[in-house]
Amino acid sequence: MPVPDFLYVPVLFRNKKRIKIPEFLIVLFFLIPSVLDAQWVNNPAENTRVVYNLSQPINITAVSDLNGGVFIFWEDNVTGFQNEISFMHLESNGNISFRADGKKISGTTGDQYNPVAVSTGKNTAVIAWKDFSYDKTGDLLVQKVQSDGDLMWNSGVKINQSKVNVTDYSLCSDNEGDIYIAYISGEPGQFFDSGLMLQKISAGGNLLFDSPGIPVSISAKSKMNPCVVSDYSTGVYVFWIETIDSKGIIFSQRFDKSGKLIWGKSPLNVTDNSLNVINFECESFDLDVYIAYQVLKKDKSIYHQIITSKGKLLWGKNGKLCSVMSGSQSNPRMIARKGKLILSWINETDKDRDIYIQEYDRNGKSLWQEKGIPVIKMDGDQFGQKIIPDENGGAIVAWLDRRTSSAMGNIYGQRITYEGKTYWDSSGVAIGSFFNTPKSYLNLIPDGRGSAIAVFKERRNGENGIYVQKIFGTGTFISQIIGFNTEITSDSVKIAWYSANEVPQSIYTVEKSVQTDSGNSDWEKLISINAGSGKSANYYQYFDKPDTSGTIYYRILLNDNHGNIQSSEISRVTFLETTNYIIITQNDPNPFSDSTLIKFYLPEQVDVKIEFFNNHIERIEEINNRFPAGENSITFRSENKQPGIYFYKFEIGDFVDVKKMVLTR
Repeated sequence: MPVPDFLYVPVLFRNKKRIKIPEFLIVLFFLIPSVLDAQWVNNPAENTRVVYNLSQPINITAVSDLNGGVFIFWEDNVTGFQNEISFMHLESNGNISFRADGKKISGTTGDQYNPVAVSTGKNTAVIAWKDFSYDKTGDLLVQKVQSDGDLMWNSGVKINQSKVNVTDYSLCSDNEGDIYIAYISGEPGQFFDSGLMLQKISAGGNLLFDSPGIPVSISAKSKMNPCVVSDYSTGVYVFWIETIDSKGIIFSQRFDKSGKLIWGKSPLNVTDNSLNVINFECESFDLDVYIAYQVLKKDKSIYHQIITSKGKLLWGKNGKLCSVMSGSQSNPRMIARKGKLILSWINETDKDRDIYIQEYDRNGKSLWQEKGIPVIKMDGDQFGQKIIPDENGGAIVAWLDRRTSSAMGNIYGQRITYEGKTYWDSSGVAIGSFFNTPKSYLNLIPDGRGSAIAVFKERRNGENGIYVQKIFGTGTFISQIIGFNTEITSDSVKIAWYSANEVPQSIYTVEKSVQTDSGNSDWEKLISINAGSGKSANYYQYFDKPDTSGTIYYRILLNDNHGNIQSSEISRVTFLETTNYIIITQNDPNPFSDSTLIKFYLPEQVDVKIEFFNNHIERIEEINNRFPAGENSITFRSENKQPGIYFYKFEIGDFVDVKKMVLTR
């Protein structure tokens, strides 16, 4: 197999000799075109148009396919005769999965309105909508779709009874693939009891509760904003706003998987009539729920609260004020996962609107700057933000931005690290910047790998389209460090990576950090490597011989000729060199969900006592065994254990070492 010229590049060993890349590596390189040949573009002023033949699309919503791609749903009337809901699937590499004008979600012949969607498993999603094919009041239908465009539940599953008007609804899925839908209904055209109902649908499309569902709350009080949230274990929470004495009050109720009430017949008052709630957002937080709600006082304010699985308001009556900033606070957006509570909101003053973000602990204490961190420091209006996790303890935020008063807004993004620092350019990174065009219906979807996919509507050259743009965790649009990998080879650690779309005069810096009992030490520079031939793709490797044993982290920094710095993901190795000392490593992975591996090194055969404790320092497991000299390992499993912080303690003669680990859902 001939070697292409661009693959004759510097490959660094400790003796710094130049070598020819082996043929098996060349074969590996050409297996990467799923990244290099992707449809994502490197120009935020261009973006990728994924849906054609549109008229006036509205209610555009997108959800993850849990496989790096995204489902997109929208409502439109292309023919002028029937309002229809269609969908499109986008693969992880940016390619569309089927026809460019999308596929209809149902074969019904009436008008379809108000799509609401949820991810339900790898390459599947479920959508609910109002359908007017058979009843003038409309039916609530639910459909399951696949990434190849197949409809799995015929023309859809009907949820409500006939001649009952459904006004609002919410969906969630559990860890078994079942769907819960909460909806508000009542008799049209007369004074009626307003009913909030809960229904459960199996993965095969069967109604699991008696039709029309389980009554959550029936009264003459008007209700709105139903929200159903799975705890991914025993059942679901249902939240809603009820109007009492002209004020919006949040109520909640909890059900197990069979539909049985957990808290009793009376719902929980999350707020009382001292607050007037306009809207709220909530997410599961371990077995509890985190909720943030916007209230109307003299100015708009945002309060937040944790509701425990036992129905307790953890932060007291009405919760806590999220920020003491002056001005109005609105549009709460949140991340509640892996022990993280991150909240974003808009602060509006007489001058402009700005986006802020804050992390809180389980007691509601601010962990970053007291008033929150500005996502961007820029004049003009920043609004309509969406927020997703960056898979590294931080967040990625995207928003609509009118920093130039004479032009229509563009779409910008920013990444906030787990330390509360902005990671990308201080003025934000442009995601959709086609000049002076109307942009709306912004959705931001995580790919599960630290990158974000923005989906939005835009009108260009007199024609409406749905566009997408992927932005990597490095703040770039086409990944420039790919295939980054570390592995132990004899007495060294091999660090290797490919580059894609390499910028001339770039410099790669290899850095490492060694785990300590008090956390990671500072990053240490190992070597700087000039970009190779200036071709579009190159391969690099470097060998590091650690002078210490334990858990070691590596990363690559790329400095381009414009002064921009991009970082690879962080790679972790456990290096255990022959020594006369006992070495206990940090568990890997950490955090973990199913199981985690703990490695340790013994200079001689010896009796070892290993104890595991929960966050109440209660011993939950113990191992007493004799282990041989050399490298050993044990596995800690999560069966029947709640998410949270755990500790493991090693006792070997007079030697004692304790380390912390985190179990997530």
